Amino acid sequence: MKTSGYPTLIWGNEIDVVKKGTSLAVTAGQATYKRPRRPQRDPVGMAKMAAAAESIHQLGVDAPHARFANASSEAELIQFVRDFGPIHANSVKEDLVRARGRLVAIQNMELLRAEQMVFRQCVDILAEIKKGPDADTSAAFQAVVEICFRVAKWPRQWRAEKKAREDEQTVPIWRFTQRDFENVEAWKAFSGPEPEWIGSQYDELDAANSVLCLILNAFIPHVQHWDDITVEGPHWDIRYGVRPCLYYALRNAYLGRSPLEKCQNSECQKVFVPDRAGQQFCSDVCSRLQRQRDYWKTRGSKRRQERRGEASR
Repeated sequence: MKTSGYPTLIWGNEIDVVKKGTSLAVTAGQATYKRPRRPQRDPVGMAKMAAAAESIHQLGVDAPHARFANASSEAELIQFVRDFGPIHANSVKEDLVRARGRLVAIQNMELLRAEQMVFRQCVDILAEIKKGPDADTSAAFQAVVEICFRVAKWPRQWRAEKKAREDEQTVPIWRFTQRDFENVEAWKAFSGPEPEWIGSQYDELDAANSVLCLILNAFIPHVQHWDDITVEGPHWDIRYGVRPCLYYALRNAYLGRSPLEKCQNSECQKVFVPDRAGQQFCSDVCSRLQRQRDYWKTRGSKRRQERRGEASR
């Protein structure tokens, strides 16, 4: 039985995006789950390719999950949707008349921005967890606070998708109920600098780990058999968005199955997939700039003091 490789998983072929007011109208030919004309549209495949130990592709900041984490502008978010499909669509349908059988989805821009922020905060938590004793626990807890604020709408999203799928007798491939949100709230309340529960034994990193687990467990991967390949990954039905694919990539990074780093250039901080062990910067440029910055903070500062002393004699 083969266990390597993964079938192509894309939202649709020839994706087109048009901004209409506060939403994006996203259309595409239905995915066939065969090799697409443009294989870079496959977020899972690209993430696996970037993370392979023997990878020569060096996607770095261009890996899909890294791109989404770094997409801070509206233009970057729209381009991501154009390349991979909606993150979580408000509605999805097949337009058999006007769109000639193409898939039609509506992606709300406010929701898209919120989803990017949640994903980025999850990546930031992972970055702090990996530091171990050197972790910035206040940064980790602040990420928990931000996540708690933004996932408050996830239970409503899940119920809306569940209702929308009733006619076709399918169910959402993810699950995040009100109870799950309450658990996120509880971890925020019972940790941090001023826990609501006096005598709480949980610290900020406890909360960060537990909240990240709750988020990842909303997108449980499936074991599936494709032709002669058995794989674990997101469910194939990603019509309502590629969000499960992004969190699958993050799950692998959290479990240590694939690398994911945050650039150590203090003025960059972009997320990237390293192509070698111990890589701390997303590019040679960032590495050089940070070294120069560190030099002037330490040795450069000392030399300036020496020069001032010589000038005053």
